[in-house]
Amino acid sequence: MTAWNSLDTLGALALAPMLLLCLTQWCRYDRSRLVAQLQALTPYVLVLAVPIAVIGALDDRLWLTAGAMVPLATLLALALPIVVRMDTPPESPTALVVGCANLLGGNSKPEEAAAALAGHDADVWVLVEVTPLLADAIHRAMGKPLLHRAEMLDPGTNGIAIWSRWPIVSGGVVDAPGRRTVDVVVEQREVSVRVIAVHPRPPTQVPHLWRDELAWLGDTAEGGAHPTVMVGDFNGARWHPSFRRLLHRGWVDAHEAAGHGWGASWPADRGWLPPPFVRIDHALVERGRAQTVRRTLATAKVTDFRVPGSDHTGFVAEFTVSQ
Repeated sequence: MTAWNSLDTLGALALAPMLLLCLTQWCRYDRSRLVAQLQALTPYVLVLAVPIAVIGALDDRLWLTAGAMVPLATLLALALPIVVRMDTPPESPTALVVGCANLLGGNSKPEEAAAALAGHDADVWVLVEVTPLLADAIHRAMGKPLLHRAEMLDPGTNGIAIWSRWPIVSGGVVDAPGRRTVDVVVEQREVSVRVIAVHPRPPTQVPHLWRDELAWLGDTAEGGAHPTVMVGDFNGARWHPSFRRLLHRGWVDAHEAAGHGWGASWPADRGWLPPPFVRIDHALVERGRAQTVRRTLATAKVTDFRVPGSDHTGFVAEFTVSQ
């Protein structure tokens, strides 16, 4: 039997935080600010078990290898939907193009940010942290304005809006457990689509409000009469149990459906260190069910773009309508 030495001690110290992180995932616990922060780093932390497993195998320390298999198996289970969901793009023509941008309420480059949005031809824009100053800049930059709007402009970080090329036939700004959201039905040529713009408070500030709002979104969006897409800054990633709980209620992340599940959207304003490492900006569409009579949306393509002055990247998602 190999005697315990400093390698065993270092291995145990390295595995301990990984196993604690796994425990929070197994127990679906994200009610703590610190835990939510660490969970955003889940793939980067757990993948460090690979060299531990190799070292354990080479040095005949099977307990170390076996221990490293636990975080690796956990990571595989969490990431499997990203790996296997490489859907074939639908062949039907694009029916709706939705753009999304968290503009950052204190954006110091409003004209450049507006120009970045104007460079993408979206039918519907979901704008998060949109201030009156930013709204004016975007209006000017687009030239041909999107006249149909439901919005709550705010000089801070609470602004949220849906701007549409197509008529908004119902809905508007609604109260949510945390920040307000916008819930509208947009009527375009082929089909009316329900668009819900979201921006819950982050779990690093008020975890209970964040969890409550994600649950509220799942309740509110369920069983509507129209194909539905939820878009915005969810302040949550697949690595957060509460966000996975929302996905498991019948929603598909457009980035994952388009094969871009490993992409990141935050932080985008820190230069090289740190680079964007987590995706918290999403477009969620309903997963098709055999018993679903009404039509649903299918992701055709997703394109990310830089938003000058913001700490988030934006994206444009193209959807087709499937029966």
